[in-house]
Amino acid sequence: MRTKFLLVVTLLLLGATAAQAYTVTTMYTASKHPVSVYHFTCPKDISCPAPDSVFESAYHFRSSDRRYSATVAWNCHGRTFDNRQGWVQVAEPWLMYDGPSCPVSPRPGDTVIWWKNGTTSHSVTITGTWNGLSTIVMSKYGSEGQYQHALSNPIAVYGSTWAVTRFSGTIIYSGIASNDTVQKPNDTNPATRILEEAKDKPWYKTVKASELLYAVEHPRLVERSTALSENTRKQLLATEDPEEQAGLLLDDLASPSHYVALNAYNGPQFTEEFVTGIEAGKLLTLLGDRFPEVKPMIVDRLATMVRASETPDPARGAAIHFLGTIDPEQVGMLKSELEQKRTTTEGMPYTSYSDYYLAKSAPKDQ
Repeated sequence: MRTKFLLVVTLLLLGATAAQAYTVTTMYTASKHPVSVYHFTCPKDISCPAPDSVFESAYHFRSSDRRYSATVAWNCHGRTFDNRQGWVQVAEPWLMYDGPSCPVSPRPGDTVIWWKNGTTSHSVTITGTWNGLSTIVMSKYGSEGQYQHALSNPIAVYGSTWAVTRFSGTIIYSGIASNDTVQKPNDTNPATRILEEAKDKPWYKTVKASELLYAVEHPRLVERSTALSENTRKQLLATEDPEEQAGLLLDDLASPSHYVALNAYNGPQFTEEFVTGIEAGKLLTLLGDRFPEVKPMIVDRLATMVRASETPDPARGAAIHFLGTIDPEQVGMLKSELEQKRTTTEGMPYTSYSDYYLAKSAPKDQ
């Protein structure tokens, strides 16, 4: 059972012409704490899912492991805690209110939760007998597909800061509605406690082993997503004209191939290494420094990319970031211009890439 807010919100995305509507419902943890659940339809400003085959190629996942195709209908936490009913931003409500602990012996039905910068970034459910990095888990990757495969797969994507958690009272895949008084949080900083508790468990050796796995595999994923296309590389080497080189790099920066990997994450705060590492953007910064005569053209094209309604939000965020490395004052002017055009919506469930990089790249006095 769930309480419907009957709330439909329209977002106008930094000059975009297409509106995005979503509804919000409420579910409850076992300790009766309310949690907002979002329900999206495409197109979504963190981009609609890429085709399964494209996503699987980027991540080197097997199609035979896919249990559900890409969808914005639910994310990892919506799968873990709400039976694939919607998009749940973070797992903190269950961690703070439902008293989870780290089991001595992980078993099917236990949850594995990841953190990044102190915030939950991913969750999966153990579906097989514990077998270290080879343990079989069920994992939904942001707006992309749901896969049943080895624990090593989400580790390569989300990192080595994780712990097996077991909830006392939480029924995974349920939203228990209640009008009773909400309990006070019994854990105001669950990440610190749970990660410390994990160090005493026999399976912590797998956490330590995952550090090397992540250090080896994750940079390769980032490199595949951020590198110049082979066609761009060949064309760059065939011309000595800085303006033509800039045009090639700008086209490469806008390529959707750089942004497929971002769909596996719940927000831009988890994907900065992908966006700031795009090779075309870094080369544009270098080109602007070496050839001042083409710098105005680069700045103008990047600004146009930010303003264009057809530019997907992640690509817009990347354009803002690299524009900030070349001409921060231009980002400040764009920020003022875009804030006048857009509609600010209460209760937005995530920060757009545009907002995130405007906040980071604009001069502080803007």
